[in-house]
Amino acid sequence: MKKKMIYLVLITIILILTIIIFQDLSKTKTYDISLRAEIMSNSRNELLIKGFPDNRKGQTGQYIIRNNSQINVFDNQDNVIDFSNLKTGDIITIWYSWKIPADEIDNIEELLLLDDNKNIPNVSSIKINEE
Repeated sequence: MKKKMIYLVLITIILILTIIIFQDLSKTKTYDISLRAEIMSNSRNELLIKGFPDNRKGQTGQYIIRNNSQINVFDNQDNVIDFSNLKTGDIITIWYSWKIPADEIDNIEELLLLDDNKNIPNVSSIKINEE
């Protein structure tokens, strides 16, 4: 009888935790964003880029992309290349994602602004554009 009570309590705790986790996940929305830029420098560990003037507000400054194994890098023919093969002067498109709390969607434009000279979060891929 005591074992059944312990199992019942454990199942109840697991159920409550699962509900809390799903509620928390549903409170954010993920936005996939692209940004066109020119590479200013590549130190093999990070890129310093300059956003194009015709990008949306908050994407025209200088930004940093830190190298990590999660970033897919492609040349202009869609061949996979190494992060270190990106060169100063290359024109690139960067894809990254941003999680926004659901209750702040009304303020979306402000929340998607990038800060100058800061790291771009959650970069998924970089592609060299045709010259």
